[in-house]
Amino acid sequence: MSSGPKRKVPEGNHHLTNYDKNVMGQFPEEVVKQAFARANARCQCERDDHAHGSFTCFKQIEWKNRGNSKERSGWEARYFVSAEEGGKPTVENCEILCWDCYTKTLQTQ
Repeated sequence: MSSGPKRKVPEGNHHLTNYDKNVMGQFPEEVVKQAFARANARCQCERDDHAHGSFTCFKQIEWKNRGNSKERSGWEARYFVSAEEGGKPTVENCEILCWDCYTKTLQTQ
């Protein structure tokens, strides 16, 4: 896990579990910035069971709306390989998901 400061969970996201709040702080800020730039401010989700089907979601997201479930451009960073499975908080392991795809991944855990 990162030894850096934890990211404050934005107001209005009281429905998040403690696990989800911890996930928001697990990646160092610089890793998230690099992953966000790599994603070109778009959702990277390629899961077949989400509304976008077998295509990449590519929903436009905005940096300022990280963790914001109320905005269409809300998003969150998520591990490709979870920390529990040995995943590290690296750019290569940081998936950028729109809020819709992020919450759907939580429902299938």
